[in-house]
Amino acid sequence: MVGFDDSQMAKLTRPPLTTILSTATATATGLAETAVEMLTALLRGEPVDPVVLPTELIRRGSA
Repeated sequence: MVGFDDSQMAKLTRPPLTTILSTATATATGLAETAVEMLTALLRGEPVDPVVLPTELIRRGSA
């Protein structure tokens, strides 16, 4: 089992939860801004390139 966002609870579960941490503009605000910019461009009929955010795998006992 693998979680996302490395919350404090991930460290406290038994076994500790392996998780994916998004390390770039991974604040809720940063993700929302990127999504709105992409959606606005799509609504204007403009091409939109995929956005791949850097992530980090934090290995723990669940996987």
